[in-house]
Amino acid sequence: MVRGLAARFLALALAGALASAGQLARAADPERAIAALSGKTKFAGEIIVAHGNQVIVQHAAGAIDPNRGERHQPGAVWRWGPITRQLAAVIIMQEVAAGRLELDAPVRRYYPFFRSPHAATLTIRQLLHHRSGLPHPDESPRNAQGIAAFYQPDWSFNAAANGWCVGPVRFAPGQRTEENGCDYLVLDAVLQMVSGQGFDQLAPVRFGQKLSMASLGVLPATARLVPGFIANAPEPAMNLAAMGAYGNLVGTEIDLLRFDRALMTGRLLDPATLATLWRSDQPPGGMAAGQWVHQLTPKGCAKPVRVIEARGSAFGVQGRNFILPDLDMVVIAFTNRSEADFAFGDPAQEKTFSHELLRAVACA
Repeated sequence: MVRGLAARFLALALAGALASAGQLARAADPERAIAALSGKTKFAGEIIVAHGNQVIVQHAAGAIDPNRGERHQPGAVWRWGPITRQLAAVIIMQEVAAGRLELDAPVRRYYPFFRSPHAATLTIRQLLHHRSGLPHPDESPRNAQGIAAFYQPDWSFNAAANGWCVGPVRFAPGQRTEENGCDYLVLDAVLQMVSGQGFDQLAPVRFGQKLSMASLGVLPATARLVPGFIANAPEPAMNLAAMGAYGNLVGTEIDLLRFDRALMTGRLLDPATLATLWRSDQPPGGMAAGQWVHQLTPKGCAKPVRVIEARGSAFGVQGRNFILPDLDMVVIAFTNRSEADFAFGDPAQEKTFSHELLRAVACA
């Protein structure tokens, strides 16, 4: 993932553009507001907004390749990146509801082969909430292009939870929250032990078939995917399938919306289990199971808005999946520009793209 000073400078520049777009909030026409917002910020990608089961905005903007003329169009197949973990968390919670898993049980109860120093104390809940302290894939040795070895096709440690993920721990379980792909690779191994199938087998059945998500796929995908770009150049070749249950799904925004609507309407989890999925252990808001929970009052909104956010950022492709359950709305956005080239920003912070996007629909 691309981070650092370039991303910070980009965020400041984007905030400046958004400062001049304050009149976009509370627009009576969300589609017009979003079109103006994407134009102000040079957004390149796709955005959809739904109210209930009705899509009220389906917007595409910018060039696919920053150096050529072909434009983004609605209906493209995107890499979902770490938004994938939101779906993985739902499968884990389905296993909890079925009585096959306990959230506060140690990993070793279900995955006795796990060789991490903390295997006997690390819990399923801590993995879901990114409070494990396991090694991070992004910290594996980097090649000349700056790509971590974990994502290189010939690296031997990325295939199993007992590879890189059982190296020296970074902190004690529960000590703090840090997003980490190893957490969901270990959860995938747990799924294989308790269900006999891993995430790659379960997701197409429990979501793809059940919800008619025809575009849903697992990396390496056969579908034509939107290519990613970093600093206006194509991202280098990588083995992104190594992200596993943390980031290996692909699909259209419409199919991601189908998942969101099924989750919101009780087709995937009962109300009590859904409440647990969306409950952060850092009130009043923070990381929950595979997603962030916010209680926001976007500038211009009359009252607070509860926002469930799944973030996806992997090299040259980024996505955001916002569920606004109390407003019965969903907002999804994908861009094929890296974090250093386009900043979504924190939705809790004014003048970020995420904040202004939510403001345009929640305050309308």
